[in-house]
Amino acid sequence: GGINKVDKLSDKHNEIVNFAFNQLSAQNGADEECGLEKVDVENFSTQVVAGTLYRFDLIVKSECDEPKQKKCSLVVFDQPWTNTREVRWDDVKCEALASEENDVRNIAGGINKVDKLSDKHNEIVNFAFSQLSAQNGADEECGLEKVDVENFSTQVVAGTLYRFDLIVKSECDEPQQKKCSLVVFDQPWTNTREVQWDDVKCDKLESEENDEKNIAGGINKIEKLSDADNEIVSFAFSQLSAQSDNNKDCELKKIDIENFSKQVVSGTLYRFDLIVKSECDEPSQEKCSLVVLDQPWTNTREVQWDDVKCEKIESN
Repeated sequence: GGINKVDKLSDKHNEIVNFAFNQLSAQNGADEECGLEKVDVENFSTQVVAGTLYRFDLIVKSECDEPKQKKCSLVVFDQPWTNTREVRWDDVKCEALASEENDVRNIAGGINKVDKLSDKHNEIVNFAFSQLSAQNGADEECGLEKVDVENFSTQVVAGTLYRFDLIVKSECDEPQQKKCSLVVFDQPWTNTREVQWDDVKCDKLESEENDEKNIAGGINKIEKLSDADNEIVSFAFSQLSAQSDNNKDCELKKIDIENFSKQVVSGTLYRFDLIVKSECDEPSQEKCSLVVLDQPWTNTREVQWDDVKCEKIESN
């Protein structure tokens, strides 16, 4: 149970250090451009539990982070008879060296700011942009354009969380530029890479209004309908006509569209008011509040009838 300080490292101890360094490099999201370099080992100790706990400080150097050298306090648990060897990430901390700030950051759990993006980081940005474009319902008329990337950071969990702001431009929205705060989870050993939509937000830029919009979960008002939006309206109108009355003499006519909005869920929810006219009802016009769920990857498009309401518009 006692902690034994080790002054001279054995081959086994160096094997533990190299194991921890390799795990640290992988967890830190290091790639060829941002590879960690092992500089020194300090304060090595062992503790016998049901196996052995190795504690030591590892001085490392990175080409991408400032300051370049960090002291990482590491804990490794080794249990040879069960073939168990693992870094105890909850106990791992890294301190930036040669800095006036007491910049203590957890490699596992802490958020690390990145000033220079590597190829891997740009790959993450491009992935997120493609997902954002798809989720935003962008079509040929309203395609998003990537303008800039800001505030890029990494956080090691059981994999890596990448956070950054993506400045995008759309031909359909006003103002044209938006800042989208994105979070991407990447876990290479399970081939998992996904945008964490619950944490994604978009702000309009150069606008007096604080019109913050959630890409996933938030309702986004649309002023100018695209071809894809009009296709949704036509679909809903055809479904409403079929539901409304089977009598050909009382067919509905589409008069106007109001209050069109989108909400990204697992797919997209479209909400809008459809002004319709029937030859049989008096007054002849009704406002129908419609909700349509569209999920292209499952070929699902359906009116959410529980949320549909129609009200007669009284004439003066």
